[in-house]
Amino acid sequence: MLKYTSNGLSYLDEVGNNKVFTSNSLTYVFKPEIGQRVKYTANTTSTKLSTANTNMDGTGTTYSLITGATTYGTLIKTITIKGEQSLSRGMVRFFLKTESTYSIVNEIEIPAIQETQDQSTFALSLKVGFRLEASWELVATTQIGNNIIVTVEGLDISYPA
Repeated sequence: MLKYTSNGLSYLDEVGNNKVFTSNSLTYVFKPEIGQRVKYTANTTSTKLSTANTNMDGTGTTYSLITGATTYGTLIKTITIKGEQSLSRGMVRFFLKTESTYSIVNEIEIPAIQETQDQSTFALSLKVGFRLEASWELVATTQIGNNIIVTVEGLDISYPA
């Protein structure tokens, strides 16, 4: 909790010590510091990609995978790509959407696989560690009409009061 005193703005740090800001700017109060407590809230999504889109610029059919949480954003931990059936050779493309701008960030080649009782279909899990700013979106496309499930494991970031 912040209090204004004759010495400046005071607050309690993470271990309960009284601290005072003497600066005229409040920006230091809200800037995360090393060692500051962070609260993570699970944000896991699963999306089925199925409509072909050969565009490399984010136009055409895209699928929203996850959106950065308000204020502090979302930390993406892993992305798992799993074919739902036999697959034809193609690509899954990932784009970062900021407002109305799309930027391609990665392409994953999907091999042709004939699913049988002895052969499972394509699966890949990527450790990411990428932070989506608030309201940014991670979107994906599939180059051809393969049915692909993309699961994103994220953590929404906040700071306890």
